[in-house]
Amino acid sequence: MKNLIVILCLLIGGSSLFAEEIPNGDNDLIWEQDIYPRYVTDAKFHPITGNIIAAVNHEIWEIDVKDGHKIRAFEGTNSEATTHTFSTIQITSDGKTVISGPGGGLEGLIIWDYESGKVRKRFDKGGPNMKTLGIFPDDKRAVFFYFSTFR
Repeated sequence: MKNLIVILCLLIGGSSLFAEEIPNGDNDLIWEQDIYPRYVTDAKFHPITGNIIAAVNHEIWEIDVKDGHKIRAFEGTNSEATTHTFSTIQITSDGKTVISGPGGGLEGLIIWDYESGKVRKRFDKGGPNMKTLGIFPDDKRAVFFYFSTFR
């Protein structure tokens, strides 16, 4: 069974922080959602809303961080391409843009408008083995790395 699990990690020191118990009683599990047969390949917190933006198979989902329900799936992926799983996502620091790649039937990058959840632009170049994606601090440039099995 594959589940989407959120665990609260306290990175700030201080014994008083650790003395308080989270209401569900197990000290770390906030919520858990069974999303089988789907799975999450990457996820980020939205810098403004705090919601989770997750690459779930061949779709991009916005998930409510409080209770784990799916708020929406972004529009514009190739729903026929169920085997084209997104491998990585990033969100600009202003929260207006989400970049994913590759996936949704595309080997390159997809640039999404966060507000509408729709595709702004597609880039076909990249490769199916893209594993790392980054956004420059000016929110206007992205970098990605992929590996090739050919020599």
